[in-house]
Amino acid sequence: MKKRFPIHLLVLLILLVPAACTFPQNTTQPTASQLPAQATVELTATDRPAETPLPTLTPTTTPTLKPAERYFNEPFEAGIQHWSQIQFFGNETGANITVRDGVLAFELGSELTWAYLLYQAFTYEDVRLEISVVNRASEQNSIGLVCRYSETQGWYEFNVSNDGIYNILYGQKLADGISQYNPIVTGAAQKIKPGTEPNQYTLVCQEKVITILINGVQIRSIKEERYNLEGGQAGITVSSFQSLPVIAEVDWVEISAP
Repeated sequence: MKKRFPIHLLVLLILLVPAACTFPQNTTQPTASQLPAQATVELTATDRPAETPLPTLTPTTTPTLKPAERYFNEPFEAGIQHWSQIQFFGNETGANITVRDGVLAFELGSELTWAYLLYQAFTYEDVRLEISVVNRASEQNSIGLVCRYSETQGWYEFNVSNDGIYNILYGQKLADGISQYNPIVTGAAQKIKPGTEPNQYTLVCQEKVITILINGVQIRSIKEERYNLEGGQAGITVSSFQSLPVIAEVDWVEISAP
C-alpha cells in the first residue's frame, strides 16, 4: 500500500523555501555629505613660483680693422692698428706706447731705452715720413724717425734731442733687445721749438739720398753709399737717457711718396 504525501504540506513547503533563500540587501545610497570632499587650492600671486625672465642678449661689437693704406696721414683716432712695437736696451717694462684721445703717447720709465713703433703693413724703398710731436717731460730725450727698417739688414734713423742736437744713424740689431748704432752725420738743430711747443720732424729716404727737415726747414741732405739699404719698414722712435720720465706725444704721422 503506497503512502501519499499530504498535498497541503507540499504547498506549504513550496511557499517557505523561496522565503528562506532570499537574503536582505542594503539599498541605502550614500548622501552627498558622506562622499569625500574634493580639495580645491587657489594660489595667490605670492604663492605662485616666480617666472624666470629670459636673458637679454646684448649684441657684441667686433672692432672693425681699418684697411691698411700705403700712404696716409694718421691722427691715431683708430688706435695703432698695423703698427708693431719693439724695444732695445732698458727695462722690458720701461716703455709704454698708448693712444689717448687720438694722440700717440710714448712713456719711458727706464734709462737708456730705445722704443720703436713700426708701420708693419708695408715696406718702402723710397718714402717721406713726417710727425708732429710734443715733449711733455724730461730735459734729456730724443725723438726720431726710421726708414728702410729690416731686422736682418738694419735701418736708417733720424733723431732730434731736446738739447738741440740732431743725428742720422745706421742701426743694426745684434740680438733680442740689443742693437748698435753707427753715426752717419751729427749737427746742431737750431730750428727746434722750445718747451711744450709742437715740432715737426721729416725724414726722406729716396734712392741713395737721405734728407732731414725740422719744422719745414731742410737741415741736411746726404748721399749714403756705405750701408746701401734698399727697403724696409718706416716708423717712429723715442729714446731716454738719464732724465726720467720721458713723455712724448705724437699728434699725427704722415707717410707719403717723396
